[in-house]
Amino acid sequence: MKHYESFTLAGHSLGAHIVGYAGKYLNGSIGRIYGMDPAGPFFKYHPDHRSRLWHTDAKLVTNIHTNGGTIIPGFSSGMMDTCGHIDLFMNNAHHQPGCPIELDK
Repeated sequence: MKHYESFTLAGHSLGAHIVGYAGKYLNGSIGRIYGMDPAGPFFKYHPDHRSRLWHTDAKLVTNIHTNGGTIIPGFSSGMMDTCGHIDLFMNNAHHQPGCPIELDK
């Protein structure tokens, strides 16, 4: 099937980068990719966009960042970098109101 522009892919955390790989494999011909809180560890400081979700992976890449705040000192689970055509940072992508961090459970 060659109508990749009609495809919409979505991925959460590591899945956001996986759908990015799919877009790279298809040379950016996918219509839309939605990255929901793209994973930060091992991705956020990597300078090579070929190893992570990037705006060239689809005709339109939209990311929603919600969990880039520090969980453990020096560690955050979400990516704070922009990597799409549209990057939305909910509450500055830090801890969300009503979502407590419970590391002991």
